[in-house]
Amino acid sequence: MQGVVSDDPVIIGLLAKKAELGGLLIDLEDQASRIRRDLMALGEALKLFGVVEPEPIPVPNKVARRKTKEGFRRGELCRRVIEKIRDAAEPVAPADIGRAIMRECLMDTGDQKLYFAFQHKICNVVRRQWQRGVLEQVPGEEGFPARWKVADF
Repeated sequence: MQGVVSDDPVIIGLLAKKAELGGLLIDLEDQASRIRRDLMALGEALKLFGVVEPEPIPVPNKVARRKTKEGFRRGELCRRVIEKIRDAAEPVAPADIGRAIMRECLMDTGDQKLYFAFQHKICNVVRRQWQRGVLEQVPGEEGFPARWKVADF
């Protein structure tokens, strides 16, 4: 009896309540996400001033979010790219970042179509973060592409 619409007012009321609760849940998840980002930003600001928290404030686990068509949660690819650049000892090329993330995510680095599409996404992330002032471009050697590092604040 799946997919059958009923004229029963009880069924209609239950469906309406389910839709209402679903919308409320989405709003609360967005609010929790904003608060989580604010907490992280405050923690990073405290680190800049040399303040070390004795114990981190317990933050509940994230609510599972929908993934993009590439399989990453919203903002996850950007976060991974910036982490790779930050963790590198010297400026990094986007191709190296892409390969490292593909290996971490168990993607097939031998699939040329996937590899080039993924590299395009990495370059877009790097370009957007450069425009926002998060990343700095370091000129490459003769014949080599530019490399990137986290901007000095």
